[in-house]
Amino acid sequence: MDKSDWLRLSVVLLCLAIFIVCVVYIVSVKMESVNYAKWAENMAGNYYGQWVNRDDVEGYPADYQDKFAGLWMMNEDVAGWINIPDTIVDYVVVQGQDNAYYERRDFSQASNQHGVPFVDYRVDQHKPSTNTVIYGHNMDDGQIFGPLLGYKSLAYYQQHPLINYDTVYEDGAYKIFGVVLCKKNDPTFNYHNFIDKDNLKDTGFTGMTDYINKIRERSLINTKVDVKESDHILTLSTCDYSFKSSEGDRIARLVIFARKVRQGEDKTVDTAGATLNTSPVMPQEWYAALAKKQEAELKAQQEAEQKKLLEQWLTENERTSLSDAEKQTVAAQRKADAAVYLTYDEQQTDVDTMAALIRARKEDFQKWLTSSERESGSLSDRLDLIAERKAEARAILTQDEIAGATSWRQIQELMEQKQGQPSQALTEYVNSNQPWLEADDITSDATTSTLRALVTKRKERAAAAGLSDRDARSYSNWQSLLAEIVRREGAAQTPTLDELKAYIAKTQNRKWLMPSDAQTGMTTAELDAIKEQRTALAASEIRTLAGYATVIPGSSPSRTYAQELQSQVDQASTWEVIREAIDTESATRQASGPQQQINELFQSSDGKQFLGEGDRQAGVYTAEELARLKALITQRKEKARQLGITLSDFPTWSVLSAEIKRLEETPSSPSSSSPSSSTSESSGDGGEESGEGNAAKGSGDQGSSSDKT
Repeated sequence: MDKSDWLRLSVVLLCLAIFIVCVVYIVSVKMESVNYAKWAENMAGNYYGQWVNRDDVEGYPADYQDKFAGLWMMNEDVAGWINIPDTIVDYVVVQGQDNAYYERRDFSQASNQHGVPFVDYRVDQHKPSTNTVIYGHNMDDGQIFGPLLGYKSLAYYQQHPLINYDTVYEDGAYKIFGVVLCKKNDPTFNYHNFIDKDNLKDTGFTGMTDYINKIRERSLINTKVDVKESDHILTLSTCDYSFKSSEGDRIARLVIFARKVRQGEDKTVDTAGATLNTSPVMPQEWYAALAKKQEAELKAQQEAEQKKLLEQWLTENERTSLSDAEKQTVAAQRKADAAVYLTYDEQQTDVDTMAALIRARKEDFQKWLTSSERESGSLSDRLDLIAERKAEARAILTQDEIAGATSWRQIQELMEQKQGQPSQALTEYVNSNQPWLEADDITSDATTSTLRALVTKRKERAAAAGLSDRDARSYSNWQSLLAEIVRREGAAQTPTLDELKAYIAKTQNRKWLMPSDAQTGMTTAELDAIKEQRTALAASEIRTLAGYATVIPGSSPSRTYAQELQSQVDQASTWEVIREAIDTESATRQASGPQQQINELFQSSDGKQFLGEGDRQAGVYTAEELARLKALITQRKEKARQLGITLSDFPTWSVLSAEIKRLEETPSSPSSSSPSSSTSESSGDGGEESGEGNAAKGSGDQGSSSDKT
């Protein structure tokens, strides 16, 4: 081979070598990407699976969360776990001794171009610092912090407004409030040096407020997320390739700022009101490279939004007859009015319908709401209030009276002048708000507003007692619901079993309560309820026995069953003794049989007042006869009530029956000529009616009395 052949061969071999190197490099990069994705998946399985018990890990820090035990075994530099829902950002986070070590090392500390997200070494997560700064690469394969570039889009922010970052010490959710495109080591915006608001050295910021303000003025998106001096900040920083330095260095950084969700705050982020910042503060290099492009895109966007605004909020006539300036004014005002006066569904109707509805709502707001009510509450609350007030007014005032009034105060004054009793509207409002309201809540000065306030107050009390709105509505009325609320409020401070027994042992309680009444989880209120039930039972049994006035055979001095039971109750020291006395006296009286009970019935106060000896059937002592006599007493009581007789004035049946007969024969009575009326059971002691006859005539008497009434 001559020299030229060797030269050609050398060139071919060199090209082949370069080709092989390129192929190897491409394959290695691809394999690293694939392997990293698999590694990230395995790490997620380790983290979310929590397959390691902290007690099995020697030396595991006591203040670390359990779920990091497995990761800590692999690398003690583990700092937390970051996740952005519905994205591939789902990685373990580390913290080294500086900000260089993990830049090109993975979690196992092996060399890797992807690196691993790491916390700025100056951050104290245990304290914690005001601002937790996390760095991560923006890889071409979209891994690590590559997805953060999506936040340049308003739509992407609206889909992913929340970041979850759980440190080894505590979990945290963060609401994004700023998306900033800046350059590294910018002396006017040293975002990564702001670690603690109490240490401003080398930051260039005067304080927390200054820091937040400079973020907002640079943010590509105007968010609705507020930030307070006391909030903790999460900063995610990655590379961006939008611009370079004049020397060609990659100095661009995309930084996401978020603040921690406060205790008790809902994680939901209001993204509907977020807008693009049309003039964010940007690095000079960005202005030079991209100003024209952004200006063109922004102009196109504004024109599209303007076109949409005019089409949505102007009528066909307005679009053709108004000047450009007038179109802008009318459309903007109508859009603002729609937000105040129309529901979302109403805003989807045609513009003519919306315009008419806005005019009507403005009139209703002016007439039916006070100035403060027009500015407070949701639209649905205000519309409900207007509907309630209209219904209340229509139930009391005429249409002309309502039309003549110009304000709710005037309408109230008119209603107060005419109102003599609860309006139909108030009654309906009470009925529609059960179990929160009852008829007694309609006082002389009640209005729908006062009733609504009462409902709110009662709902708050129920919620404080642990009752959901759904649970509360299972009760039929306020009294039963209130009893449950009171029970729960008492249960909120449940005494111990020993405390309950000590309560039972008190002098005023031990007569009616037993140690066995105390049960774990009970309250003293429940014991009091048992005591009241037993006291009532004893009193009821004594009253029942007193009604018969029967003397105990052979008693000396003579005593009735009621007197005997009262004496035993007074002398008893425990409920067991009282219970036994009640059972004994009841059994003794019941053992006497129907004959004894019929005799007792005639001797009772009811028997003397509503029965005569003529009502007794000689030799008949059956349960049926006892039932007939009790029914007869009930019928005669009802008869006397219907005739308006004061029973205390007529202690015996002889005088009471005479009064009944007198009233029935009074000429003003439409039944005075009725034979059945004149011969009703007012026959006195000598009446001869059978039991069936008495019952039939009692029924007829009730009818005639009803006619008189």
